[in-house]
Amino acid sequence: MKLAVNGHNVFIIILVAFITSALLVPCTKKLAYFLGALDIPNKRKVHKKPMPRLGGLAIYGAFLLGYMLYGNNSIEMLSILIGSFIIVMLGTIDDIKPIDNATYKLIFQLMAAAVVVFYGHIYLHDITILGFNINFPTPLNYIITILFIVAITNAINLIDGLDGLAGGISSIYFATIAIIAFILNKAGGLDVTLALIMLGATIGFLIYNFPPAKTFMGDSGSLFLGFIIAVISLLGFKGATLTSFIIPILILAIPIFDIVAAIIRRFLKGEPIGKADKEHFHHQLLKMRFSTRSSILIIYAIDMLFASVSIFYVIGDTTFAIIVYLLLMILLLFVVIKTNILFNSVKDIRKNTRSRKIFRAFIIILIFIILFIVLAIYNNSKKVTVLAYNHLLTTEEKEMYFKDNDNVVTVENFEKQLQYLQKHHYNSITPSELECYINKSCKLPRKSVLLTFDDGNVSVYKYALPLLEKYGFSAISFVITSRITDQTQEWNPSVLQFLSKDMIEDIKLNHPYLKLGSHTNAMHNPVDDKQIYEYYNDTEILNDLKLSKEILDTEYFSYPFANSNSNYTKLVKKAGFKLAFTYSPFGKIKQNNDAYLLKRISINNNTTTFKFALYLMLY
Repeated sequence: MKLAVNGHNVFIIILVAFITSALLVPCTKKLAYFLGALDIPNKRKVHKKPMPRLGGLAIYGAFLLGYMLYGNNSIEMLSILIGSFIIVMLGTIDDIKPIDNATYKLIFQLMAAAVVVFYGHIYLHDITILGFNINFPTPLNYIITILFIVAITNAINLIDGLDGLAGGISSIYFATIAIIAFILNKAGGLDVTLALIMLGATIGFLIYNFPPAKTFMGDSGSLFLGFIIAVISLLGFKGATLTSFIIPILILAIPIFDIVAAIIRRFLKGEPIGKADKEHFHHQLLKMRFSTRSSILIIYAIDMLFASVSIFYVIGDTTFAIIVYLLLMILLLFVVIKTNILFNSVKDIRKNTRSRKIFRAFIIILIFIILFIVLAIYNNSKKVTVLAYNHLLTTEEKEMYFKDNDNVVTVENFEKQLQYLQKHHYNSITPSELECYINKSCKLPRKSVLLTFDDGNVSVYKYALPLLEKYGFSAISFVITSRITDQTQEWNPSVLQFLSKDMIEDIKLNHPYLKLGSHTNAMHNPVDDKQIYEYYNDTEILNDLKLSKEILDTEYFSYPFANSNSNYTKLVKKAGFKLAFTYSPFGKIKQNNDAYLLKRISINNNTTTFKFALYLMLY
């Protein structure tokens, strides 16, 4: 998997934003002292001395430079720049001279959100949450989008009460979005570019803000982080990086939980919702006598677990997602019962009728949410595992001729894996059944699996085919058609041998358990260190694809070395192929996947039975 976005290396993008932010923070500290933008300690705050609070300007500066270097011009991006400028100016003014009237802040937040929605055309048309699709008619979609932006903006702002808290949670969010994008092969969108830039910018600030903090980001930082997180979420829905509304909710679980708890808590006390207090989640940890640093690390750990649930939800690991999710829900329930985050005490719940009713309603709603998500995630487990092999040899042959090549799997290991599949009731499917499933024309049983082989080696015919027939499993062999030999050669395990014309004909006529697919005709290997789609023109590639397809009479294709780009994919589709396969460390396939970027898990000789089982269950 190539870690690049729009031709720029991912780590370079992060590093440049990181260095820029780290260099700008000392400047913002001096500016804060000069302007008097200091956070003065009081009873509600944790710090003991006045702290500069314009660190958000360093994050914003790194964001601007990152965009200039690695972003693309668009109306969407221009609207984000305008909206973020409004937010940062609002926060900066509030840092220098606090704005006591919350209404004024809300007005400017609504203005910034409106710019993104109406000028940038970034808004929700519909959302998918746990398998349910909700469509928003106009103008309801505009209203909901604006409220979403304002809510997330304030959620991050409200949790910024402890050294490193807002920056750390935001960094986890940005990193998770990038990881999900690469898993789904959706790394070319504006959301991913912004997430990587913001990841570097936020971490660069965190080296000064992690406990004990040397500076604060202030409202200029926390409001900006919340705003850009909301915008990235919306861009993710638009570009299909975020396939479900549950993903950002899971990643932002801690700030969302904290803001909901604050609203309920203040409502029960009859206080204004915007009134500050010292009962937030991080305050509860401090009351438990955890240090500031320990509290931060605990919150990081919980948030990373929620983020991992979102990642495994995306890749289809229902077992892990459900287990971690349930544990986290139990943890949050414990926090509600044992702390003052909602109620003053358990005694208060027993004595106060109003508190008791609300607490019961809270528990019922929480149980309903838990059951709803568990059932939905379990229902989401109807995915297909595709396993990819290359060459098979007996243990003796491998030891003699391919000892150091782990891509050569021993026949003995391959048979053990087939035995495992059979013993644990995995259902073998054919490429045509997978095509039907992808097109939503039919359903597949749970635990469906497809086996694939690349290159068209004779070893597939000699060793794999008899075992496939023995255990009743179907497979497809992707053949490099220019390597098909005219005559069947005598078996020679010391070299790679390719299928002959007679073998191809025999497979088609007599062996239904093995199908044939294309692995190109003669455009398999890179040329002059360039990929096929970089070296040859479109006409040459298309002719090669069509020739291979015609020779094999197939509708299925496997990219050479799993390398492709959007144009190559279009040519594969134009050539008449119905499915095309690549590689991914997470190989589950679900119905809404791109039929021309189907994921496979590569199996090598180091894949133990335990690891093989993990691939099937977790990935």
